[in-house]
Amino acid sequence: MRQSGDAAYLQGATQCFDALIDKLHTSPDGNRGWVGPYIYDTSVIGDVHIGDAILLNYLLAFALYVRTELLEPQRLSYEAKVQAYIELTEHISAKWIARGTWYENGQYGGYISWDQFLTADNLAEFRKRDDVRNVRLSLPFNKQQSMAIMHLRLHRLTGNAEHLRKAQLIF
Repeated sequence: MRQSGDAAYLQGATQCFDALIDKLHTSPDGNRGWVGPYIYDTSVIGDVHIGDAILLNYLLAFALYVRTELLEPQRLSYEAKVQAYIELTEHISAKWIARGTWYENGQYGGYISWDQFLTADNLAEFRKRDDVRNVRLSLPFNKQQSMAIMHLRLHRLTGNAEHLRKAQLIF
């Protein structure tokens, strides 16, 4: 829309985002996320920070565009979608905090990978797996950055200072 002026792109974006949202899995702890084979050990299944952040950042970029660049009649027609995308992102952000993957040390903060996984034969129960490669290690910086961008966008959309603080600690 920004380049062409064609509002059909906005509708297409929401259709794409809603298709992504339809693929969300509700995990045994009640949290939602995009679940699949773990990249470092495909014998286990789980959701990961980077998968969530990459997909959510597109939803938040759309939300920012709607709220900051569209004129009122169009903006109002997408406000319900924007609010739903923000609420989903807040839920998934809170999931990683509740799972104990956020750490702070002085003026720095960041995420570590989680150690709980599902298996193909049991999607109803998390199992702690310390033997899976990279569990409880700090996420690589590109993944930290994706989470920080998510927090920055949430701050811009909600005004919640905690999101800005987390982004600053990561950056």
